[in-house]
Amino acid sequence: MTEQVLALPNRCFLRVSGTDATSFLHGQLTVAVSNDDRRPRLAAWCDAKGRVVALFRLYPIAEADWLLSFPADLAALVTRRMKMFVLRSDVQFADVSNRYLHQASPLKAEGSDDIAPILDLPTESGWREWLSPAPAETPAADATLALIQAGIPEVFAATSGLWVPQWLNLDLLNAVDFNKGCYPGQEVVAKLKYRGAVKRRMHLSINPPEGSEIVVATNKSDGEFAALTVQRQ
Repeated sequence: MTEQVLALPNRCFLRVSGTDATSFLHGQLTVAVSNDDRRPRLAAWCDAKGRVVALFRLYPIAEADWLLSFPADLAALVTRRMKMFVLRSDVQFADVSNRYLHQASPLKAEGSDDIAPILDLPTESGWREWLSPAPAETPAADATLALIQAGIPEVFAATSGLWVPQWLNLDLLNAVDFNKGCYPGQEVVAKLKYRGAVKRRMHLSINPPEGSEIVVATNKSDGEFAALTVQRQ
């Protein structure tokens, strides 16, 4: 059975290159980044207070370069802040958004095993993402509703710096590695885990009430409003 192939809308693709690119990203993100394990990963980039500045899909490209996929309205903020941490490291950034399309399927898409690399996320029904050269031969449908139904969050310019990773269920999506070394906000994120203090979680909401903390939302074909919202436990 062939599953519907969708597209994550309005993406920025930022190429991170240089001899120190891997160690630089390892020191910035919530997951371990290594040239010995170049799997695609979902990863958060936090501020010193442990709040998620951006949520990246991290893909290996070339021999030791990496590609960050994230919402385009964060492009200027991410690039500016990333450069602040480079210091004397050999790291360069290049916006290559016109070269890629970020595609996804709620289930394993037929034939997608031939596409590398692939990001599989541990959702209840399965979720798979991959990159394709842009433009795609056939325009894909918007993935927003499917992402919401799968429980996969997104961080935009308007919500950057609002939530810690656990409030977005990123620990449940394998986007936080509690065994790796320091990164911005690591102490705060670790305390929430080891002190059992995660009192807020993200949930699927249909027609959430006014004042809800909306992570991502869209209208359904039946007129209802679907959203992922952060709620107290």
